[in-house]
Amino acid sequence: MRAAVVLRVAAAYHDRSRPPPDTAGFAAKKRIIRRDNLAATRVRWRMASYSFVTVWRVAAPIDAVYAAIRDSLRWPEWWKAVTGVEEVRAGDAVTGLGNVRRYTFKGTLPYTLAFDLEVERLEPPRVLAGRATGELEGTGVWTLMADASGTIARYDWNVRTTRWWMNLLAPLARPLFKANHDLVMRSGAEGICRLLGVAPGTCDWVADSGSAAAAEV
Repeated sequence: MRAAVVLRVAAAYHDRSRPPPDTAGFAAKKRIIRRDNLAATRVRWRMASYSFVTVWRVAAPIDAVYAAIRDSLRWPEWWKAVTGVEEVRAGDAVTGLGNVRRYTFKGTLPYTLAFDLEVERLEPPRVLAGRATGELEGTGVWTLMADASGTIARYDWNVRTTRWWMNLLAPLARPLFKANHDLVMRSGAEGICRLLGVAPGTCDWVADSGSAAAAEV
């Protein structure tokens, strides 16, 4: 009995004599584990994909419409939803291929989207195409065609969102994101019609090959 008491007293004394635990090191390890778990979770979140088709019908010559779309540095002057376009890298001096510009868009939702777009294909006055990286990743292709009333400009925008919160909310917020995209594109239709002096009521846009809506200027 006495031996057991002595052993307990000795163990208690031994515990008191130990140096304090390395709390700083333990906290650092916890932070690393937490960071790795968060990174793994983000990797598991699947990026949400979107495919939008928008058609502008502009009562103006195809060359004029193509030139306005090609000169994207001036978009903020006439496209209300575009808050900024910056030159990131000059492309080929002859073909323009490889040019990279940074675009910032703002719709009605309380956020902006910024991405870089590299020009991959230019066929004046019919095709402009590029690849986006940044907060959006994917491809954008303008296809223009002249008709009796002027020009039909179709935009195919196939992208994925890289913001974690947008991917997290995608199942519920997808209709809002689509409505925001439609507003941005309608803003562009209205702007290019004003820029090119199109008569009021003669310019319209079609979102996702659905019903047309007049974009009066």
